[in-house]
Amino acid sequence: TRVRLLEMWKAQLQKAIREVRIINKPTSPHFHGLFRFIETKLPELRMLSPNTFYHISDIHDDFETGAKIHFVFGDGHDTIHEVDATDVSPEEWEEIFKEKVELGLTLPRGEHKNNAWRDIPLDVVEAYKYNEFDDDHF
Repeated sequence: TRVRLLEMWKAQLQKAIREVRIINKPTSPHFHGLFRFIETKLPELRMLSPNTFYHISDIHDDFETGAKIHFVFGDGHDTIHEVDATDVSPEEWEEIFKEKVELGLTLPRGEHKNNAWRDIPLDVVEAYKYNEFDDDHF
């Protein structure tokens, strides 16, 4: 049961973090830990938190941009934290994710003023109840 308690943060990832953007340099030896994390640990996180959006971009080693992970939290201000991926092991990445989930759960949640944040606005879904059709006036 202790192992389960330690792993509970994975199930809360979708509550704390809205989006994870990963910029990876897969052939560089300095970013091998990030690549191993993506291969081994990320599939489980995706399965446990389907509402969190994951975006992985592989870039060439010649680019000046370093490998990083951007965490976009679901708070009212869309807070973004950026973590450099240089020489970080997969186990350290797991700890970083755990810390970011704990931080995200403490951030204040934003209030939605309308339904624009939904995939399908409620007004469109329920519009059929209120619309009159030309055929209704026989």
